[in-house]
Amino acid sequence: MSSFNPSAVASASNLSNPSSSTPTPSPSASFNADGFYISPTPLLTPSETTSLRTSLESLIRHSYPSSTPPTKPCKKINAPRDPQKPLGFTGNLQNTKTLQIVNTHLSNPSISSILRSPTLASYIGHLTNWPSVRYIQDQAWLKPPNAPSLSFHRDRPYIPLKRELTENDLDGGYHKNVRIVTLWITLDDIEEDSGGLEFAVGSHTWLKTSEEGYPVGANSSFFGGEDYRYMASKMGKDEGVEVVEFKETVGLKAGGGSFHDGDTYHGSGVNRSKTLPRRGIGIHFSRGDVEWDVEKAKGSKVWKEFVEGVEEGGEAKLSEEDFPIVWTRKTEGEWEEEIKSEKPSIKTALKNLMTNR
Repeated sequence: MSSFNPSAVASASNLSNPSSSTPTPSPSASFNADGFYISPTPLLTPSETTSLRTSLESLIRHSYPSSTPPTKPCKKINAPRDPQKPLGFTGNLQNTKTLQIVNTHLSNPSISSILRSPTLASYIGHLTNWPSVRYIQDQAWLKPPNAPSLSFHRDRPYIPLKRELTENDLDGGYHKNVRIVTLWITLDDIEEDSGGLEFAVGSHTWLKTSEEGYPVGANSSFFGGEDYRYMASKMGKDEGVEVVEFKETVGLKAGGGSFHDGDTYHGSGVNRSKTLPRRGIGIHFSRGDVEWDVEKAKGSKVWKEFVEGVEEGGEAKLSEEDFPIVWTRKTEGEWEEEIKSEKPSIKTALKNLMTNR
């Protein structure tokens, strides 16, 4: 871990008005040291945030403007729309469930235009120093009041990709496997009782591959565990970390977000609010030059359709239609011009990532 004051990164309120004289590291230095970075500035405009909320209300009612359902829809919500009762919440706190939707972009062009924008992908490119960024998948996690916790896990074990490493790779020396980076956007203000996203600090450097050659960090039980941090605590102790440090996203405002390495253990607690939802979307990105790990992809219900007919050891490129490259690196001059044309609310975030890599 780096030696800076972690609260300067982990609290959005502290970042917007820092009181500590301790130098704050660059976003990429913080990201590489801790395995995550919590943005001090909004990633979406208020109108984009509102648009995503509205679009998700359609999706949970199985209304799909593009006529294409998500890869994994949630159970249909039949309650009528009510701006005062998002997610169809009726006030009944018994048996509330977290709603998950996989690949929301397939079902709504408005969602796709926001999530697949080059601007969001550019943040990933500058944090990681990748030459290009590929869009892999998005997932909406929608917690009504009293919805259960989400157990700690890693993202990379669920995405069967591979690539050949070269001596000139700039992803960081500890990444001997494909690196996945997840951008999480919150659509609600994250309060102490919201059940916002949490990270196990430094866990991206822990054991990545089992003796059998499989990624470490998948969790067979996502919802409702009493000790949702158990896996991260156990894996930390196996690494010699007696007390794992956890960092929360409390203080983030709607439209804000965080970035985490696909090998960072993360999860979230119960939404203990009696009235307010906690809505968020996670987007998984990779480098542009990845390929399928055919053997692992064929064993997955989610990914096997994309490698049908591919022989072991054969070429397994990702479809540009399904998994497009949404950003490629530009010269500094081109970036300065692009920043000038960007929306005012995200200029700060772009400049922050560009000038402090």
